[in-house]
Amino acid sequence: MSGQVHTPLVPVNRVPYSGQDMLKDPVSTVDSEVFEIMKKEKSRQRRGLELIASENFTTKSVMDALGSSMCNKYSEGYPGARYYGGNEFIDQMELLCQRRALEVTTQSHSVACFETDSFEFDFKVFGLDPELWGVNVQSLSGSPANFAVYTALVEPNGRIMGLDLPDGGHLSHGSGFEILKRMLQRRSTKCSDCFRFFTPVRKVSATSMFFQSMPYKVDPKTGLIDYDRMEENAMLFRPKVLVAGVSCYARHLDYARFRKIADKCGAYLMADMAHISGLVAAGVIPSPFEYADVVTTTTHKSLRGPRGALIFFRKGVRSTNAKGDKVMYDLGDKIAAAVFPGLQGGPHNHTITGGLPLLLGIRYRVFDFEWTTAYFASFKFFYPS
Repeated sequence: MSGQVHTPLVPVNRVPYSGQDMLKDPVSTVDSEVFEIMKKEKSRQRRGLELIASENFTTKSVMDALGSSMCNKYSEGYPGARYYGGNEFIDQMELLCQRRALEVTTQSHSVACFETDSFEFDFKVFGLDPELWGVNVQSLSGSPANFAVYTALVEPNGRIMGLDLPDGGHLSHGSGFEILKRMLQRRSTKCSDCFRFFTPVRKVSATSMFFQSMPYKVDPKTGLIDYDRMEENAMLFRPKVLVAGVSCYARHLDYARFRKIADKCGAYLMADMAHISGLVAAGVIPSPFEYADVVTTTTHKSLRGPRGALIFFRKGVRSTNAKGDKVMYDLGDKIAAAVFPGLQGGPHNHTITGGLPLLLGIRYRVFDFEWTTAYFASFKFFYPS
């Protein structure tokens, strides 16, 4: 295909297998060609300076879990309701992950940040009451987690509203062809080849294929989210889900304002904190849990765990109707059904297992708080204004 860039394979000397048992020998013995590429990638990571949240370095304990026997077990369903036998320990692991994800608590503290001289937080992150919050730990990664929430809460061709992709939003928050086209045109004048893969009837992501989306935007003069315009458009568009989340936006989100807008237009408020969840866990930026109905996050990025995802959802009373009757949340079963069997089969049990050491580290303050506070110091140095 003309104009397409190919990554060449660098030839290596393929050493014939000389081990004793391919089922037990390490990859360095079984496949020297693969092992050589692995070594080069490890060297690249160690020599480079990674500034992308999604390429954060995980821990030895997480990698041990990812390479454990937990990857051998298939387990469609949920604890106590599986379709395969032999899941007693898988159930224990998943329930433990749910419990730790809800109870993760850090002490409040004050840190310097780039918007004010200091920030003080008195809330506990993620210290959630299991009577008021639940969590699904089975989603394979962040975008599938977001899509599961839309599938659970929005009918096909229903409406969602998220930050525009060129303004710092994410593909999974609703993006169509024209949005991607504008983004590519901003970045390069030589992007005609890119457009061959997208037509007005071929959307960018599954989110834009199955749901209608009206994005909100930043003010072009300030670079900040235009909440007033967002509110105006939300009242016209009436989304079923309003997404408070970003992929490339260097300011705190006003979750209280998001909540007000969501209530006004009758939408669920979903907070996607995938990029910033480690900073939320460390208590150095505001938490969305006080305001959101649903909170999604990946477990890598700033949490430094495996490449999985968590979906938190509210339980209990949502509102009171005109008659004074309580209107209850019913999100748990809907989200569970959307994840399985709606969008995937068995979960990746080794990934769920790998999330436990990181959650334990946050709980006992082993989590790298110095790293998160240094993040703000670095940001303020490069962007003093």
